[in-house]
Amino acid sequence: MAKILLVTDSYLPTISGVTTVVSEYAFELKNLDHSVKILAPFHKSVPHTKDTIPVKGIKNPFRLDTVIPLQFYAIRKQIEQFNPDVVHIHSPSFLGFWARAWAMHSNTKLVITVHGIPNFLAKYLPFSRYYTKLLTKLGWMYWKWFLQPSDVIIAPSHFIIQELKKLRLKPAIIRVPFWIEKYQKPRHVTSESKTVHFLFFGRLDPDKNLKLLIKGWSLVQQKNKHLTIAGRNLKNQRQKLQSLAKKLGCETSVTILGTVHEKKKADLFCNTDFFVMPSNVEVQSITTLQAALSGIPVLVADASALSEIVESSSLPHLKFKQNNTRLLAEKISDCCQNVPSYTKKYTLDTTFKSSFSKKNVLATLTKDVYNI
Repeated sequence: MAKILLVTDSYLPTISGVTTVVSEYAFELKNLDHSVKILAPFHKSVPHTKDTIPVKGIKNPFRLDTVIPLQFYAIRKQIEQFNPDVVHIHSPSFLGFWARAWAMHSNTKLVITVHGIPNFLAKYLPFSRYYTKLLTKLGWMYWKWFLQPSDVIIAPSHFIIQELKKLRLKPAIIRVPFWIEKYQKPRHVTSESKTVHFLFFGRLDPDKNLKLLIKGWSLVQQKNKHLTIAGRNLKNQRQKLQSLAKKLGCETSVTILGTVHEKKKADLFCNTDFFVMPSNVEVQSITTLQAALSGIPVLVADASALSEIVESSSLPHLKFKQNNTRLLAEKISDCCQNVPSYTKKYTLDTTFKSSFSKKNVLATLTKDVYNI
């Protein structure tokens, strides 16, 4: 049995790829009889447990659903009492910076997962378009410095591996995607008269490029189509998107939901024909992979880690040039015209598919990364 400290600057109740990975890692590693603690910012709506080391802080002015940790004075004692065999950092920010220093000082095995890259993270800052190039350059310099002392670096996708190779880092880089729980095989449309259903599922956040999706949707001429957009509503995106759909005259063919429970999510996935992800900043995109692994053809922006999902499928052409509304509309139209042939024949490369099984991911994590 090993003692593992998971470190994150973003945690529940915030819903994101990072919080999902950290919470699920903790659950599954404990099921494997390892001792796990989570060092994370304190949030008053989440009760403390014996498995957490909460750090108090203030609301993040850039992302109000997260907390910036500030009170570090009691951390060292709690970590030294736990005496971890592995420190696994999931963010290069406040707690990640602190835990990195502690692991180096105590000569503890240090593992760092790269959940985001500088040009993606810059988009969360105000007016970043005016200084994105500078932030990206400085960000990569920081990442190189931050990652250099680690024993192992985890990349969740091939895309991130290629980006990290440019830094010429000494530590080993291992691809460890998050495991994907697929849904039952969806129904297939057999009649051209039936409505063709498209689904986006994820945070309703500007970084998901949902305005582009609705603009592209409004240009599609086919009548028997419907788009559902669902996920946690951030920055009043639901209301803004509804207003945009109304302005563009496509509100009757677009349903925009907020947060939905798991059963509703499963229903949405199992009753859709195509999944669409217009974001340019996906490091792994868990929901897009859920759709693909469930047998739902995915249409994505040709950007970030999304491209490798489509290129590993039997429909590698279902991607559009990022931020190109016209090409997005053309691809949606193509999907509407080829529903039976696309949905019935959609498959993923066997090796790519197997890399997302929970058994394989946990084996790679514990044996190849943690060496426990």
